[in-house]
Amino acid sequence: MKRLCTAAVFASALATQAWAENNPLNLSGRLDVGYRYYFDDGQYAGQADAGFHPFVGFQLNGNFGVGAGEVVFQFAGLNDDENDRSLFNIQKAYFTRSFENWDLVLGYNVEDWGVSNGRTIVNVMNAKNRTNQVGNSDLIGTPMANANLFTDIGTFSFYALSDSVRGNFGGRATRQRGPFYTDDGLVRYEDSNSPDFALRYTHEFSLGDGSLDIGVSAYQGTNRESLRMPGCILADTIVSASACAQFNADVLAGYESGKTVTKAAADAGTDAFTAVTPYYQEIKQLGLTTVYAEGNTQLRFEGFLRDASGESFVGAIVGGDHSFHNLMGGDGTLTLALEYHYDDRGGRQSVTVYDDDLFVGVNFIANDTNDSRFNLGVFYDLDEKSQIYTLSASRRIGDRFRVGLNANHVVSDSLTDPLSSVDGNSYFEFSLSAFF
Repeated sequence: MKRLCTAAVFASALATQAWAENNPLNLSGRLDVGYRYYFDDGQYAGQADAGFHPFVGFQLNGNFGVGAGEVVFQFAGLNDDENDRSLFNIQKAYFTRSFENWDLVLGYNVEDWGVSNGRTIVNVMNAKNRTNQVGNSDLIGTPMANANLFTDIGTFSFYALSDSVRGNFGGRATRQRGPFYTDDGLVRYEDSNSPDFALRYTHEFSLGDGSLDIGVSAYQGTNRESLRMPGCILADTIVSASACAQFNADVLAGYESGKTVTKAAADAGTDAFTAVTPYYQEIKQLGLTTVYAEGNTQLRFEGFLRDASGESFVGAIVGGDHSFHNLMGGDGTLTLALEYHYDDRGGRQSVTVYDDDLFVGVNFIANDTNDSRFNLGVFYDLDEKSQIYTLSASRRIGDRFRVGLNANHVVSDSLTDPLSSVDGNSYFEFSLSAFF
């Protein structure tokens, strides 16, 4: 028996070695360390004071062959418990195989359909990480089955998704939140058993002296962008468990009867209101993206028509960018972007601060040996006059390291503006990344 076990182990080792030789594992990644500095103390209970706050992050990418296919994975993580930004994100973990004129993807994946510079609005396939900064959200991987058919008239993509949806909202210490934190311990769905499907068509056409990229999409299923509903969390209140449960039930019943979120909460009474809880609607959405490129100029459009909770509304981004090359005799490229962002959703939908906004962006790539980069973006609300500023700059040090600087600043003087709840959370962030 001992000889048999030894032979089995030896045979397994040889088989593993042979498999590894024929299916090499390719790995690459990044390790980040840094400090984020907040200029002001947190406005709400549980938030950290002003000062430096350390963080550690990573990204791991890899792939290896399996038969005629391939396994691809990409994991990202961040550790910053002091500000409730910690997250482990399975962005990709799928098996893919290509056939004569189509391919198949099975597993976790991120599908980014957006084409705009400031932000994207057509992405419905993935939940988002809402804890990092105002004006930018990372996509979280979603389990899906995806088949892509490649033809002479374009690419047809078909998706079936898991309806298990969880965005990342952080907790009490999260700086990017309003006076009531989001508690994802009480997650509710309009329909947790409905199938989620999406179709998308993409193609590139020659048009005049340029080219037109078009993407048309249709989605039916659970909205990955949750509506934040007033809720009662028993640990935060002195009311009884039955009163807490009754408040949650009354708010949900009021909303599902056709009331706005605010009206449903007011009618339920606010004594037990201690947090907001995620509620995931069922939606139907038609999306369209277009990019017309001619020379150094690109004109962009991104829009959707969505039906959710008995209301139909539209969102759109229209704008473009122009690039200037070889500035002042150098190799650098400067790109200037201008966009208008519009959304006409009502009070039964998740809140947006981008309903009537301009975006101006400046992006500079030095194209030098150190891959120096600079990016500045500004959102300006035409109604409330509030602004969101984002800045990033980075430069490579040798072949293995990159130093980066990021900053985020919000200006809002109106109490009716949702952005006023995160005013006072301005920061700058220094990071050092090591690549392998």
